[in-house]
Amino acid sequence: MYIKSFDGTRIYYEKHSCKKPLASLLLVHGGFHGNHTRLNNLIKYLKDNYNIVVPDLRGKGDSDFPKDLKNVKLEDYATDLYEILKKEKIGNINVIGTSFGGLVSLKFAEMFNQKINIDKIVLISSIHRLDKVRRRTKIVAPFYNSIFNFASIIAKPLPEKRKEHVDYSNLNGRLLELKYGVKLIKNNSLKTTTLRYKMMKAAKKYKLKIDELKRINSRILVIHGKKDLYFPLRNIKELLDNTNSELKIFKKAGHNLFISHAEPVSQIIHDFFQKPN
Repeated sequence: MYIKSFDGTRIYYEKHSCKKPLASLLLVHGGFHGNHTRLNNLIKYLKDNYNIVVPDLRGKGDSDFPKDLKNVKLEDYATDLYEILKKEKIGNINVIGTSFGGLVSLKFAEMFNQKINIDKIVLISSIHRLDKVRRRTKIVAPFYNSIFNFASIIAKPLPEKRKEHVDYSNLNGRLLELKYGVKLIKNNSLKTTTLRYKMMKAAKKYKLKIDELKRINSRILVIHGKKDLYFPLRNIKELLDNTNSELKIFKKAGHNLFISHAEPVSQIIHDFFQKPN
């Protein structure tokens, strides 16, 4: 189903309901070429106990691109989440954010904790700022930029087109970026791909400052893989120091532990949500 968000952008989301829900959950995916299906492995283990709302972030999956890609703000993603919950008349929520979705979840909590009761937040393979990137990303960035800048020129007069409801839940393990690339080419036009890359470039400046982190009242569980090359553990210290949070480390897991370790991660999430405040 769709909503029209604050700026007219159509945002796609799905709902999973159970007979006797313990709580309502908002699941926020990461990635700039994926969609909500990246969370299917977690949903599998959580859907019997919780009502779940899971959107495609703006410009991703089946959600539309905003009109002004150059000025997309972190606040825009967060406001989309609030608009969905407002439409669904959900006043109490627990939030799970993976990768980039965790950053969006934190901003959502910082902006809207006076309008909706955000009890607990789980961040998986996530971080509170994107202006600190891994060294490899800095090295290859000029190469990627040159390719996509050239592709953007070619794609400018072309139509934006993509397949609907593409399933990305099986992408994991070695050569993950190559797998993404192949699936991306198969299911999206060149125009779509370049527009998403523009949104990714805009997102590199996103961050929550210390005073913003301190405004988040929710209890937070941070789940992180020790082998995460995208967001190394050392980069989340500021988040842990300035929020009411606890840390769970998977020593043998990488960035996609919400897929590779979905069952134990889901159990830890369930235990955290059922723990008294």
